[in-house]
Amino acid sequence: MMTISDAAGLHQETLATTTNHAAAGVQERQYKKKRSLESKSKHIIFGLIVFTLVYITTSKHFLLPSSNNYARMGVIQEGGSRGGYPADDNPKRENLVLLLCNQKYCPAVANLIASIRMDGNYTNDIAVIIEEDANYTIDSLKADIIQEGGGQEDEVMVNVELWAAEELFDSLHLKNETMYLRNTPPGASCKIGNSSLEINRRAYYLKSLIFHPITTNWTRVLYMDACMTIHSPHVYEIFSLSETEGHVMASPDPWYWRKNGIGSKFVTQCPDQNATRLVEELVGTKDIKTVNYFASGLMLYDTSIIRQHGINPATTVIEILSLYQKLGKLFKGDQEILSIYWAHMRNQFRVLPLAMFESNRVPYEFVKRIPKDPHIITAGHKTRQVCLKRATNARTSKRQLRNRPRY
Repeated sequence: MMTISDAAGLHQETLATTTNHAAAGVQERQYKKKRSLESKSKHIIFGLIVFTLVYITTSKHFLLPSSNNYARMGVIQEGGSRGGYPADDNPKRENLVLLLCNQKYCPAVANLIASIRMDGNYTNDIAVIIEEDANYTIDSLKADIIQEGGGQEDEVMVNVELWAAEELFDSLHLKNETMYLRNTPPGASCKIGNSSLEINRRAYYLKSLIFHPITTNWTRVLYMDACMTIHSPHVYEIFSLSETEGHVMASPDPWYWRKNGIGSKFVTQCPDQNATRLVEELVGTKDIKTVNYFASGLMLYDTSIIRQHGINPATTVIEILSLYQKLGKLFKGDQEILSIYWAHMRNQFRVLPLAMFESNRVPYEFVKRIPKDPHIITAGHKTRQVCLKRATNARTSKRQLRNRPRY
């Protein structure tokens, strides 16, 4: 017979067993809960990794220019990473005068450099983009610069850099399918076979390289053609124009501005209809004669327009080269294409002021409308031989003012 003490002992044993089972159940539930949480955590982490990879991949698409203008143009993005270009947004150097030449114009550029130094009192950086050939190389240009500057290389070549156009193309790291951007775009069908015209078209096309990412080493860039005349020792003042920030600045073309517009620059003998329709879409009107454009002989720009645009600093020059390839059959020169890009596609063009705010000096004018005005730079040159042969050079004389439209 079970005694009270036996019953009490059984109860204690049963209670202990029950307690142990309960504790084991709790431990098992806690273990399952822990495994469940670990599993959920792994799924969440995996999901985040997948989301991040998808976002990085797709963001490359969304970071491209979203404007319909870029979609119509079929913009090409190249350049890969930022390798070789400044990784930060703070250029280490301030002002750069940038020039461009081929064998025909390099002697004039050498003379212009000497004038920029002596007449313009400009001591900062100068760079020249040169189209080398078998008869004229960087060494040839360097010799001309030294000769024009007085013969002392250690003095003349201070703060002067020479860039081969082909090397600038190399640094863009073009892919096989876009390697054609190195080549001059095809011209109008009725102009094929004119060798001198092809040389000029190559020079115009290479002007696209003045917006190469190498210029982002500087804060501001002043580009000028070889046939410019320096009148005043105040070239440095032009860089100080506050309106330049975030923009490219130039003067209106003095011969067609508010007259016949960009339509007057079409190759009328054999116009390309596809290019014509593209221009109409990009500028937003079919009345092309109302579309103004600027003269590209002198341009001032803030390099933020290159540094802060697109997926890397090469985006701008790739877009300009791509646009040129599409519109090259329609225009003889570069300034109409550059105007469409900066004024209509990017909306970052501003007109160069006629006078500096504080000094009242005229930074640039195609021709001296008022000869006694304190001009810094004007177009044309009266002694450089290659400039004397240019048709536009004669237009810089005072007697041409009567027929020139005002702007």
